[in-house]
Amino acid sequence: MWSSVTAAGTENGPAPPSRSKHSATLLAGHVYLLGGRNGNLPLKDLWRYSLAESKWEELHPGGERPPALQEHSAVAYKDCLYVFGGELGFSAGTETPLWVYNVKPASYYIEKTLNDLPYDEGSFVEKAARARDENVSLSLASAVTQRDDFSSG
Repeated sequence: MWSSVTAAGTENGPAPPSRSKHSATLLAGHVYLLGGRNGNLPLKDLWRYSLAESKWEELHPGGERPPALQEHSAVAYKDCLYVFGGELGFSAGTETPLWVYNVKPASYYIEKTLNDLPYDEGSFVEKAARARDENVSLSLASAVTQRDDFSSG
């Protein structure tokens, strides 16, 4: 059965504006809300909702921040949020890298881009097709696994 979850009240701080085309990811008792857009306004913000305290908090992490992404995907793994793909503002032709947000030091970094593939020409679709043909995985799960393998050795 569905039930509505509301923040404890404005006395507990601000809440994010309404939005669409964003990501919401559960990690360690918090829901992380990233980007999307509010009407025609692209959003670049990152919010964290505490399930225990029913309270929103806007986060301002260090490191290079992702652009105003919309229609992107995000997953949680260990202490990190992995954000991949999406559109920049209203442009569908710009490639976006895999972004990682580490909740422990609260910072972003870039993991991989499609430009890292050994192909100098072609669109995103052509690169994805070539990568598939060459058995190069562009999946988020593969990128997470590869990063984990490198960091443990």
